Amino acid sequence: MDHQEALRMQASERYMLGGLSSSEQEEFEEHFFTCTECAEDLRLGAVFKANARAVFREQSRRPPATSPAVSPQQGLGWWTWLRPALAAPLAAAITLLCVVAYQNSVTIPRLENTLAEATAPQSVPSFALKIARGDEPIAVPKDAHSFLLNFYLPQDVVLPQYVGEIQAASGAKLQSFALPHVAGQPFAVLLRRSDFSSGAYVLKVYTAQRTEIATYRFDLKFE
Repeated sequence: MDHQEALRMQASERYMLGGLSSSEQEEFEEHFFTCTECAEDLRLGAVFKANARAVFREQSRRPPATSPAVSPQQGLGWWTWLRPALAAPLAAAITLLCVVAYQNSVTIPRLENTLAEATAPQSVPSFALKIARGDEPIAVPKDAHSFLLNFYLPQDVVLPQYVGEIQAASGAKLQSFALPHVAGQPFAVLLRRSDFSSGAYVLKVYTAQRTEIATYRFDLKFE
C-alpha cells in the first residue's frame, strides 16, 4: 500500500475505527511504519482518545443538573427525548460514546502497541556497515521487529541528502529511501525484519542525480 492509496481509502480513519479487513490492516501497518504522515494521523488519533477520556471523566464528576418543574399537562416521558430539538444532539452524543468506547477497548490499545513497537529505540538492534565486507553475517534476533544499519560515507563531499537503495545479491532492487545528512552522525537505515530473509544484500548510496557514492555488501542471518 502506498500513501496515495492510503489516502484514497481513508485508511487512517478506518484503521482507528476497526473498519479495515485483516489484509488491509496488515498492509496499512507496513505502510505507516515508514510514512510519517500516516504515523502522525495515528498519533493524533491517540491524542483524541486521551482528550475524550478526560472530557468524559470531567463530565462524570459534575453533579447532575436539576430538572425544571414539569406540569402534568406536559406529559413528560421517555419520548420527549425524540423531539427534533434534542434528537440530533442525543444521537451525536451516543455516537461519540460508542466510538470512544470502541477506541478505549479495542482500537487504541492495538494502535498504541503497534506505534510503541515501531518507535521504541531500545528494542531495535543496531549494526555497523563497512565498505569491506565482514566475515561474520549480521545476526538479527528472532524477536526483533526491525533493525538498524549504520554507516559513514567514505568521502569528504557533504550533501544535504542522499538516496539509499537496497538490492538482493542478484541486483534486484528491494527498497529505495532518502538519507538525510546530519553533521557528525552516521547514516541510519531502519528496516523491517519481515521484509528480509537470511542471505546476501547490497546497500548502495547515490546522490540525487544518481551518482553512486558507496557500496556496502552484507549478509543477514535471522536467528
